[in-house]
Amino acid sequence: MDTSHQIGFIHNQQMPDAIALVNFLITGLGLVGDVWVRPAGDLEGFDSSNQGLNLLVTVGGDGTILRTAHFAAPRNIPILGINLGRVGFMTELAADDALQAIPSYLEGEVMVEERSMVQAYILRPDGEEP
Repeated sequence: MDTSHQIGFIHNQQMPDAIALVNFLITGLGLVGDVWVRPAGDLEGFDSSNQGLNLLVTVGGDGTILRTAHFAAPRNIPILGINLGRVGFMTELAADDALQAIPSYLEGEVMVEERSMVQAYILRPDGEEP
């Protein structure tokens, strides 16, 4: 496997199976020591400027992808979502398919789909943010 990619795994820390799947994927893909792992709840305020990330793999559900998108979009880092949630509308892969499918993403055999983002603010009646 090409290890020139710096890969980050972001998992939903409220799902015990998420970190287990991350560890399984890291070992199964031969990426031990070559990856960055972080819980989705710890992304806010994290400085990744020295990480050189080329891909973020999320393990959780749509909420994990949304948290990761807030982090990844300004840094132009693509996201690959693995579903452990109920719906998984935004995820690309099922957990059972991830180990065999991820190498094609790492080798650039798939196209990155760009999506639009909306940013909204909620203001109190006095015009201040809550």
